[in-house]
This record gives sequence, C-alpha cells and structure tokens, in this order.
Amino acid sequence: MSLTGCTLTVACYVSSDLYFEVRDAVAGLLISGAHHGGTGQVTFWGYRGLLLAETLEVNHGRARLKPLRLFERQRATETEAFQALERRIAQRFDSLVGRLDGRAASDGLSPFAPSRAS
Repeated sequence: MSLTGCTLTVACYVSSDLYFEVRDAVAGLLISGAHHGGTGQVTFWGYRGLLLAETLEVNHGRARLKPLRLFERQRATETEAFQALERRIAQRFDSLVGRLDGRAASDGLSPFAPSRAS
C-alpha cells in the first residue's frame, strides 16, 4: 500500500475466485462513502490468466462499476507503472519458488516452472 499525492495504491494477490470477493468488498466500502460525499476512482485488475479490469467511479452520491475495454486495458499495460508492477510480481514469484538459475518469470517463464538441474 502506498500514498502518492491523492493516489492510494493497494496491491494484493488473490486467486480468480477471491478476486470477485475482494472487488465486491472494496467496492462496497467505497460505494458507502459516496453517500457521504466521497469521490474518486479505483481500478481493479486481474493479473495474467485473469483477464479482468474494471473501474469503479464514485461521484456526487453515485457509483458506477464498469469493465474496461480491451484497448483501455492494453494502453494501461504499456505504462511504466504497470511495467513496474509486472517486474515486482515476477521478482516475488521468483523468490517464492527459489529460482536461482537466472531464468525469471519476467522472461515469460511461468513462475511455477521447475528450475533446470545443473
């Protein structure tokens, strides 16, 4: 979790089943704030095999959850922020599986692929 100016960034890694539970819980919390003057936007991303991206907009007592279009998702994946997230996730996977042979998830290798025997 980090706060930069007025932007709060929260990242958590969950399975596809939990994605919807987490999204619904966070969306419910933010929607309840709309009734008290809360405003803002949050984007929920599925990662790799989970090809989902949705934006929740809260403004003037109203809230709207809408899926991002394919071109919007593609454009977002080309940003430096998304690329940095990709690298951070790949490093965490590599660390998790103890990959020490120089191959990395960031090289397109599945984080769950076995390491080569020496």
